[in-house]
Amino acid sequence: MSKLKPKEVNQTADLNLGHGSFILYKKKFIQPHLASETGTIFRQLMDETKFEQKDLVVLGKKVKQPRLLAYYATDIERGSFTYTGLRNIPSHFTPFVEQLKNSVQEYVKEEFDSVLLNYYRDGSDTVGWHADNEKL
Repeated sequence: MSKLKPKEVNQTADLNLGHGSFILYKKKFIQPHLASETGTIFRQLMDETKFEQKDLVVLGKKVKQPRLLAYYATDIERGSFTYTGLRNIPSHFTPFVEQLKNSVQEYVKEEFDSVLLNYYRDGSDTVGWHADNEKL
């Protein structure tokens, strides 16, 4: 597997991680003329997203997950998935999250039926190294 170093990324990069996983990086995905709106986009996303913080059991102790998350799916009846013992039940897409999803789909020429948003509030919110190997 090749390694992607930040200095090697010019405008775009596509790194195949294997097993159906990849990183697609596009510098300035939000066009320069809209760059002044990124704060507005972020605020709207934060205003309209109902993030939650779930409990995890780590070494027999219940602790709060060290980040907030929101999960959306097209099929909310069948779209739930579990990781780290947490069952995630999706909500219907908000119009704004759907608009963002559609923008990404248009760029990557792929269709997505779900979106998982993670919000890291500050330097103490984390996610450890892991594999996303759920059946979903």
